[in-house]
Amino acid sequence: MNTKIEGRNRFIILRHAESEANRRNFIVCKPEHDDWAKLTSKGIEDLRRSTRIAIMNGLIDPLDTIIFSSQLRRCRDSLEIVAAELDIPLTAVQIRWELNERDFGRFEFHGGANYKKVYANDRNNPDNKEDGVESISEVQTRVLNLIQEIEETYHDKTVLLVTHKDIGEILEATIRGIPPHQHRDRILIPKIQNSEFREMPI
Repeated sequence: MNTKIEGRNRFIILRHAESEANRRNFIVCKPEHDDWAKLTSKGIEDLRRSTRIAIMNGLIDPLDTIIFSSQLRRCRDSLEIVAAELDIPLTAVQIRWELNERDFGRFEFHGGANYKKVYANDRNNPDNKEDGVESISEVQTRVLNLIQEIEETYHDKTVLLVTHKDIGEILEATIRGIPPHQHRDRILIPKIQNSEFREMPI
């Protein structure tokens, strides 16, 4: 698969604001459980603050920023906050399944401790699908397909991708030329925090 990105645009990852699933430490990756992952009041305030800082620092700009978002509620609610700060109409935002959370298979709606089981199996195998999880290779493919579509459609834009931790980190690893199953190596890829804007090194 071609993992090269031309760099016609700037890409910024935004991990959604803190959700109830984050606060309670359980896994929600499917739309049918969206109501269990709505944003916390702390998450909302943190995202308003980080958005204003990103605007002030020139990371995102109302004049040239376009927004793509995961379908999941915590991302859609996050993009509404950002769009309001940028004065971008919601009709201009594109909701794309390619940015959805990784499917964690049978661990859906289970405790966050189960992430460790998945990541342990991932460590040396980007095609790991044990327990019905979506493999890292599959995540990489769907996200890169979207990036390449954006690169063919837009030029000289700041592209904000409102998404999830694993999605953002797998994309960053790919761009940096790091094997994507090493996205959890914190020396190579620092953890993307809730409400964090991170420019991709393209």
